[in-house]
Amino acid sequence: MEIISCNIGFTFETYNEKFTIHTRNICPRNGIEDPGCGIGNAALGAYLLKNKHFNQNEIRLKAEQGKIVNMPCSIEISTNQKEENDIQVFVGGKGRVMIKGEFNIE
Repeated sequence: MEIISCNIGFTFETYNEKFTIHTRNICPRNGIEDPGCGIGNAALGAYLLKNKHFNQNEIRLKAEQGKIVNMPCSIEISTNQKEENDIQVFVGGKGRVMIKGEFNIE
């Protein structure tokens, strides 16, 4: 598994064959794992387009995330590059409520 600077770990070995990549977003300062991180997967999409698929102008990935923490998520990543330093990234997926509550400030 490779680790990049935004704390996303990834591998192309997946639990489910309908996914192209398995990701994990670890928050070491807080000691928690985000089960579905759009920002981290967006950064990963740009990283992969620039460093792994550099001979392509566009890639589409379907990431599985959250399996390790029993909150599986599906995140779609689409990236394209029209000019050398102009990468567009789109992420999406389905979300669900993890916790509900109230926050009071006095």
